[in-house]
Amino acid sequence: GLLLSVVAIDRWVALQAKDNIFIDYDQIPQHEVAVVLGTSKYIGKTLNTYYTHRINAAIELYKQGKVKQFLLSGDNAHRSYNEPWTMKRDLLKAGVPEEVIHLDYAGFRTLDSIVRAKKIFASERFLIVTQRFHCE
Repeated sequence: GLLLSVVAIDRWVALQAKDNIFIDYDQIPQHEVAVVLGTSKYIGKTLNTYYTHRINAAIELYKQGKVKQFLLSGDNAHRSYNEPWTMKRDLLKAGVPEEVIHLDYAGFRTLDSIVRAKKIFASERFLIVTQRFHCE
């Protein structure tokens, strides 16, 4: 009963999202804002590939004119751990102008990031930069 309901809801959500998950930059429609979901840059001493892919995707989206502004949403639990600031620093190094970068320090989980993005930009429409499995 309950397990079947959970699986059915999960599959329904995946089907609803399917047409809005993009891998090819050419298929991505233009958006005013992209929300880049935070993750740690390093896992131990190893560069986190999730972080690298998200930052590289954000840079490419900006270069191709697919997005005009970014909301970098993540955790900053400690002075030495600040996901939004780390993402901002890497986007700036890649040539993304500071004036198009906005920081959300309360993106402790994906739902928080999305709710806050809607409030900050008063918009129902924005691009979310993350991994495919995160959207399914």
